[in-house]
Amino acid sequence: LRIGGLAYPAEANRAIAITLAHRNRLTQADQLIDESVASITPEAGTTYSLRVLRTDTNAVLYSQTGLTGTAHTVPALSYDGQIRIEVWSVRDGLESFQRHMHTLDYLRTDALTTETGEYLTTEAGEQLITET
Repeated sequence: LRIGGLAYPAEANRAIAITLAHRNRLTQADQLIDESVASITPEAGTTYSLRVLRTDTNAVLYSQTGLTGTAHTVPALSYDGQIRIEVWSVRDGLESFQRHMHTLDYLRTDALTTETGEYLTTEAGEQLITET
């Protein structure tokens, strides 16, 4: 798993580029495969699921299922704070036993701020954002 091209980044902002390498439990069952090794042809019918959660509430900020490729971009989130990215495989309706997870800080860079770094908000308390 790579997040913005890095194995374990401390932070991300705006859209998040996620990449992964295919693995195959059948063809690699008798050997350990380093995470930096290129993709191995996956089992037929394998898809991937991805979700991004707030770590303070476990609320799902973004999710996608049925991914077949090795790259996906999470659109910019409307949240500032710590997030957890989870990726797992699915085959014949069965989810993998383990998920690849990474926790990092997420900072929206489209929110308007004052000179002191405070967010500009409306009278209703909503953050003002720039047009993207």
